[in-house]
Amino acid sequence: MVSFIKMQECCGAQHDNEMSFGQLINNPLLINSPAPLERDVMLDNMKAGIEWHNNMVRLCASYVSDGLGLEETLERFKGVTLAGYTEHQTVTQITTAYYGAKRKGFDKTASGSTGVDKKPPKTEHPILQWLHQIPDTEPEFLVEGMVERNSLCLVFGKPASGKSFFAVDIGASVATGRAFQGLAVQQGDVVLIVGEGGRSIKRRFRAWAKHHNMNSDDIRVMVSRSAVNYRDEKAAEKLSSELDEAVENGLRPVLFIIDTLARNYGGGDENSNTDMGKFITVLDQFNTRFDCATLIVHHSGHADSSRGRGGKLIKRRAGYRV
Repeated sequence: MVSFIKMQECCGAQHDNEMSFGQLINNPLLINSPAPLERDVMLDNMKAGIEWHNNMVRLCASYVSDGLGLEETLERFKGVTLAGYTEHQTVTQITTAYYGAKRKGFDKTASGSTGVDKKPPKTEHPILQWLHQIPDTEPEFLVEGMVERNSLCLVFGKPASGKSFFAVDIGASVATGRAFQGLAVQQGDVVLIVGEGGRSIKRRFRAWAKHHNMNSDDIRVMVSRSAVNYRDEKAAEKLSSELDEAVENGLRPVLFIIDTLARNYGGGDENSNTDMGKFITVLDQFNTRFDCATLIVHHSGHADSSRGRGGKLIKRRAGYRV
């Protein structure tokens, strides 16, 4: 570990340009020095808005090195939300840095090292709280009155009814900040998990850009090469890891689009509420971790086209019919 002053000497002044996370954790002078971090000073600097990001990633690396879990690490960062950030955005930034430090080898306990004294876990928060203790919040819409941040939404319809084109329209609108069918949007990056129509996806976005007199290269959408079985733990972890790396390289996701549910469901029984519950739980975890909304493209029922196909859980989530 290394003192905050030593870090400044090694890395130089950073008042104008903060170092990237990769630069910070790949500097051997920072990793191998035996001097302790001045954590209280760094936390005070974060609260004052001084080099917030640099101090945050260094502290994350030190907490990971101590063997702290994510919840314990988030607890250490209480009260450091930067002006202009929401609490969700702060948690997302810290979570990204935390998992980045683990991937870079700061977690000494993972390699079997016994030289780190693991801190005792903090007391868990109580389950109950008074109504007046809940912070007052207003809905934060990605698409005005339609898609709320950190929500799970579903669009369904018959085959060839235009579901995927709807998804492209809403995804491109959010990714460029252009109104969606007259509705205001909150601009941010979009992640599209495609299981159908993957070969034509770029042509669809190009057509959208041409219609709106825009350059398709300005549409900030990341697209999967194939479907992702969200109910498979390894597949979900791989996607999560790639998203962490993309966030380090500039991705700022606000919306996930899954097209379609069937192709990303891993062959499970759509009528099983147990299987569907696992699927929805994983999606909710992604929403919380990246402070995003998820829009699922789904087929309507075979016998009743007014409802989405599958069990009751997914039907309760059905929001928009194409």
